Amino acid sequence: MNVILRLLMLAAVLDATGCDTERQPPMPYAVMPRDANILGEILGHPGVEVMPPDGVSPAVGAQLAGALAAALQEEDIPALMGKELSGGHQIRGEVKIENGSVVINWLLYKPDGEELAGVEVRDALGKDADPDKPLEPEVLQALTSRAVTALVLHFPAAGGQLEPDMKVFVADIEGVPGDGGKSLPRELRSALRAAGMNVATAAEAGALRIEGQVQITEQGAGQLVALSWRVLDSAGKEIGHVDQSNPVAAGRLEGNWGDIAFGAAAGAEEGIIPLLEDYRAETSHNQKD
Repeated sequence: MNVILRLLMLAAVLDATGCDTERQPPMPYAVMPRDANILGEILGHPGVEVMPPDGVSPAVGAQLAGALAAALQEEDIPALMGKELSGGHQIRGEVKIENGSVVINWLLYKPDGEELAGVEVRDALGKDADPDKPLEPEVLQALTSRAVTALVLHFPAAGGQLEPDMKVFVADIEGVPGDGGKSLPRELRSALRAAGMNVATAAEAGALRIEGQVQITEQGAGQLVALSWRVLDSAGKEIGHVDQSNPVAAGRLEGNWGDIAFGAAAGAEEGIIPLLEDYRAETSHNQKD
């Protein structure tokens, strides 16, 4: 099965990865209705308290925390920015500006103060990067989407596994400029986990394997990046593949891939999931025969 996904615009990819409003909200957080006035309604109830991260100005910290809280609400998880909650989880973070990129470490704590999970997200910034300067909307959106994708899995009944007995391993990619060889597979792993797949952290016997290949060619004043994801069964036989291509500015791939890796993974996941589901159905049918 050959699925061709062409990422013409990052914005279109991000829109396609939005919240599924038909999904049942996670419990016990579903006790509060999803509403524009939810911030005023969940005080005194269990929820998630998002604290402005350290390392940036109060204004930028509030920008980051507010965006994360709003994104959690879109996942039907009541969240407040910097409010005292009764019995609620808490998210704290730290921001660093390094090598032309913004790096945020978010930590999720249980109501009793025990650390539950953490996620590191990063994206490229311009040469005039400043921890006191508000982030551009596209950078803020990309950072927030990646953080929510990882954090939402740790709330009750969120991100349940669709195929708990079928493991998938996504290998790193060799020979890719910048951090693409690691950031592309990392973002795809996160996207597959968010979709409910059982993603292995290392190659395992019996696990399906996803291998990526990147080809970069000059195109006018920029470059064309073409990606191909091969899905292999445990014996190494190809189940199918997903192809993607997208133009980028010249030199954009030399450092942090940031939103490119996130957008590519979001698009690839939409093609890979059907491949895995078809393989699962075919395998089950053959076993019955």
